[in-house]
Amino acid sequence: MSNKLKNCWVPFAVLFGLSFAFSLTTHFSPVSNETFGHDAGIFAYIGMALTKGEVLYTGAWDNKGPLLYFLNALGILINYRYGIYLIELCSLFATSVFLYKTALLFVSHFRALICAAFCMLPLFQTLEGGNLSEEYALPFTTLAFYLIAKFFKNDFVLKKYEMLIVGMCIAAVLILRLNILAFLGVAVLGVIIALVAKKEYKILITVTAFALLGFFLFLAPFVIYL
Repeated sequence: MSNKLKNCWVPFAVLFGLSFAFSLTTHFSPVSNETFGHDAGIFAYIGMALTKGEVLYTGAWDNKGPLLYFLNALGILINYRYGIYLIELCSLFATSVFLYKTALLFVSHFRALICAAFCMLPLFQTLEGGNLSEEYALPFTTLAFYLIAKFFKNDFVLKKYEMLIVGMCIAAVLILRLNILAFLGVAVLGVIIALVAKKEYKILITVTAFALLGFFLFLAPFVIYL
């Protein structure tokens, strides 16, 4: 069965189906009759305010990072009723793909698919109606974890643009919600410890430089806006 899954669209179709099922549990889904949660409603309201020209943290204020509100604004621009739901669906699908690709570094296609599905199962209980910073941080976190796992798997080899992406993912999580960054912080610390232990100082400098470049490139538009 694993051979049939190799180089095939089937795993991604299964992952999309799972993501779609999870997305239907959110309060922004087309089948939901639930009212939006307090926080989720505030985020959507501020996103709508941004689409009407209000300035974040002055005309529209809340205490979360700016990326959360811009994602809500993007969803409302896509479609007033279902745009935020579509952003959530894309976020969940991207998360499942990065989980699958991470597992695929170590196990077969079939087992990687099972691992990704298993890791997604807690979302049935943890989405809490959706449209939360934790939900939107998932694709950035899992992408960074995938690249870091690939870095270790390939004996400390990673393409420069992938190092940039890791830095960008860290920046994205930072401006969603600071305390979520702890998960990536542990992974980054592991990279530093491993490289120092192996005395790979040149690689450490290169990785740090490109990750920092990606970090500041991602933050730059938000800093300019604010």
